[in-house]
Amino acid sequence: MRKLVFLICFFSFFAESKVPVDGVVSVCKTYPEIKDHTSFPEKFNSTNNLTRPEDNNFYEAEGEKITVYGRVLDSDCLPVSDAKIYIWQANKVGYVQYPIKTLNTRRRHQQWVDPNFIGTGITNTDNMGRFRFTTIKPGSFTKVTPHIHVRIEHKGFRSLDSKFYFLKASETKITDTTKDNHIFFISNKEIISQVSAVPGDQEGIYTIDITLDGKQQNKKF
Repeated sequence: MRKLVFLICFFSFFAESKVPVDGVVSVCKTYPEIKDHTSFPEKFNSTNNLTRPEDNNFYEAEGEKITVYGRVLDSDCLPVSDAKIYIWQANKVGYVQYPIKTLNTRRRHQQWVDPNFIGTGITNTDNMGRFRFTTIKPGSFTKVTPHIHVRIEHKGFRSLDSKFYFLKASETKITDTTKDNHIFFISNKEIISQVSAVPGDQEGIYTIDITLDGKQQNKKF
């Protein structure tokens, strides 16, 4: 019996070691709000895996498959549990292929559509404020920095609409557009460090911390 318990603990250790370990955060600065509803979906898929339709168990989306681990914190650096996280993004070539709420019609480029990439997803944070999405690293066929849109909703905080970006190692600024297609740049190093998806120790792993504006009342663990 003792040998069995040892083996279970042994394999559990290695299974859990593949998951990024949470670091200690001592300073939490409010995550920048970046509103952009030009590609806001008509509806969201109720899954945290964007790489395959929910009714498909055989085929996956094309592109670089990644896992995004995140944490939602308050301004005291305490985890925010049961926050609802929405994400939406372009596919591997930078094409937004799902129906968009703000447009009545949208020209479709069928050669850019990946039938197995669903483009939107929802999940909730656990009791330690953690969330996870499996998706495809977004592409861009313009000069816009590849990114994933995110919305966070929680009854104790004002909703946050923003993005997190995938910068190359050599890049020092973020390039994006407004709803009027006006180009804007983010060159502030502090903001860039906040909104950049950070590569993990393992290939295909990215992490992001998101601090909401405000504190929780009577937080219990």
